[in-house]
Amino acid sequence: MTNYDQIVYDTSIQQGFKPEIAKYIVAQARLESSDYGSNVFKCNNNMYGTKFANQPLASKGTLAPQNEISSTCMPSGSGCQRTGIGSCRSIDFYARYSSPNDGIKDTIERYYKKTISGVSFDDLNNSTDIIDFAKKLKQRRYFGLNDINTPQGQAEAISYATLLKAKLIKIQVVDFYNQNKNAVNIVLVSVLGIALISYLFYVKKKVIN
Repeated sequence: MTNYDQIVYDTSIQQGFKPEIAKYIVAQARLESSDYGSNVFKCNNNMYGTKFANQPLASKGTLAPQNEISSTCMPSGSGCQRTGIGSCRSIDFYARYSSPNDGIKDTIERYYKKTISGVSFDDLNNSTDIIDFAKKLKQRRYFGLNDINTPQGQAEAISYATLLKAKLIKIQVVDFYNQNKNAVNIVLVSVLGIALISYLFYVKKKVIN
């Protein structure tokens, strides 16, 4: 069974996120895709519900819900064959990716790495905890209807952070060290072995002299 948590985590690390923040990104993927069970993910390898905007890593996927499409775009078909007829725009459709890896990479490069509403990638990457992370996403207008500087906006941020916390306990990832600890241990033993041999050779040479 594919470990999508690991795919998101590894890709996030490769894109520059710190391990703890990478886990927040995994929690988001779980939240937005209903634990990788949503039709949007199953049909499009799209974990975050991103729309098609002619981005290099994507193609036009399934049609978005009625309340998210143009009034002149009419739905046709269902499930993974749900498409649009009439006058539809690119962003009326979800982005479809060839793999989950492409989906998460596109999301990070086009959303997280851009500075939005004064919140940069570094700001996100230096979040102190899940609540701080959620508030920064809120400031970037990632979710909700109210401004972060209002009591309603603050409440939305706390609510979103609570949902992320619930997903965090489900995450199953192995960090780089644990994945490679055998290789790390072999290298460490080798280095120590070489150091010991060099030391013994030095001591022996000194005694002989």
